[in-house]
Amino acid sequence: MLPTIEEAKSELEIAGKLNPGPWIEHSLNVGIAARNIAKKVPGMDENKAYIVGMLHDIGRRVGIVNIPQHVYEGYKYAITKGWDEVARVCMTHSYPLMKDEFDYIPETEEEIAIKEYIMNCQADDYDKLIQIADALATDYGFVILEKRFVDVTRRYGIMENYIKGWEITFQNKEYFEQQMGCSIYDVLPDIEKTTLLCPAPWKPKRRKRYMKFSKVLSLFIISLVLTSCGIHKEVNQNLEQNEKIVSHSAIQEKESFYVDISKDKKSGYPYMNSDHCIRTICKDGDSLYVAEDKGWGSVLYRCDGKKKVIYKSKYGRIRYLNVQNGWIVFQLLERKGKNRQIDDSTIVRLRSDGSDVKKFDVKVEDLWLYDNRIYYSWFTKWGGSDIESMDINGKDNKTIVEKDHGIYFYVINDKIYMIYNKDTSCESDNTCDLYEMNLDGSDQKQIAEFKAYEDSVCLQGNSIYYIKPNDNGEKEYLYQFKCDEKSERPLTSTEVSKYFFCDNYIYYQVNYWDGIKRLNLTDGQKKWITKEG
Repeated sequence: MLPTIEEAKSELEIAGKLNPGPWIEHSLNVGIAARNIAKKVPGMDENKAYIVGMLHDIGRRVGIVNIPQHVYEGYKYAITKGWDEVARVCMTHSYPLMKDEFDYIPETEEEIAIKEYIMNCQADDYDKLIQIADALATDYGFVILEKRFVDVTRRYGIMENYIKGWEITFQNKEYFEQQMGCSIYDVLPDIEKTTLLCPAPWKPKRRKRYMKFSKVLSLFIISLVLTSCGIHKEVNQNLEQNEKIVSHSAIQEKESFYVDISKDKKSGYPYMNSDHCIRTICKDGDSLYVAEDKGWGSVLYRCDGKKKVIYKSKYGRIRYLNVQNGWIVFQLLERKGKNRQIDDSTIVRLRSDGSDVKKFDVKVEDLWLYDNRIYYSWFTKWGGSDIESMDINGKDNKTIVEKDHGIYFYVINDKIYMIYNKDTSCESDNTCDLYEMNLDGSDQKQIAEFKAYEDSVCLQGNSIYYIKPNDNGEKEYLYQFKCDEKSERPLTSTEVSKYFFCDNYIYYQVNYWDGIKRLNLTDGQKKWITKEG
């Protein structure tokens, strides 16, 4: 069974609201490419080609996910709708090699199900058609296959079976062209123009649902949301179950705060950086520690006059690097599966000389090493869940704050500063609350409420720094909020994608591929440091 064309377009419209992104326009263009090719091939149904082409990526409606996840989610969704022909294309479109894709033992539920389906499936003309249409269509139009292959390789790197997949795609191109009596490119609108376009790489909007919301923005909102919206749980019989929840009446208000990260000798990450999920440079004593991405993996170096390799991972990326008093803690994001598409996350702890390595099976949203104790929140699509801690050996686990989602935090000056966002939907107005508490979660105080991207928040002195859209919502500027004055002011008149504190300066980029500017917080002067990205 198939939906109608109108139903297929409606499904895409709904999916675009659930997970906005260029994949919607890409899907529409895949449908157009498939329809135009099928129209020229005797015996093929152009309407069927149009419909399955539009819905081949419908699994992306659940969020930003990897290839096996969006394939399997699309299959399951189409099956619940009774669209078996759509479900088939959801399964087959990412695997041009079909059975030859799976000469290994899958490790996840999705890949196990996909392998079982593909191994019992023979590719038909519609499978081949959507595979090649998928390669021809971008979100901005149509391009020749070579352009598309280079574009994908630049973004994701070379995987083991890429070249074999390209060969199959070119074979399918020749197969359809023989039946069409013309080139595939002849039926794709404006391909001679769009092939020459090189738009900037797409990056998701900072919506609570899919982005890590950094600390500053959430700082303002955390207290108001918790108190006024009643998200807290009351301290009652739950205490007998050792739940660390502070009741509404226990939360106090505080007019201001003061953070001086330069004087904090206990912090494993003594810097202020809006790009918290990247955090790959730390200093401990006279040694600088740098994590550098190498292909699919990372290498961790110690630099103290000489450069020494401390840790190496072939298929894992190092994030949330913390170094303190001879200990190193970070998150390792590993790619598994034959084509390295499945992400696995662990906390890695080791000595600063690379010895005594331990891994803890925790998928984190945020990670801090403070006074030889590890603080972390659990990863969810909607921001961190709970704040917990454990000792340097992964023992003595304690729950500090319990929340289902929307948590981001700092550990500074013997305090935890928590940014909380109750509403993490795409329609959220980015309102955040900032809380201060002791390291065990006691004595919670609400400091501020503000609107910002949680993943852009930094604390310095008595101010909160963050990125948020300007009044018309078109550009994202850097702002300062002074807590004692309850006043907000923009610091830039151009967009800011990331920024970093050092002494009395803020270093920032307009786009990730641009150079770096320096802002003097004393006189407001701005200066280019480098114009190279």
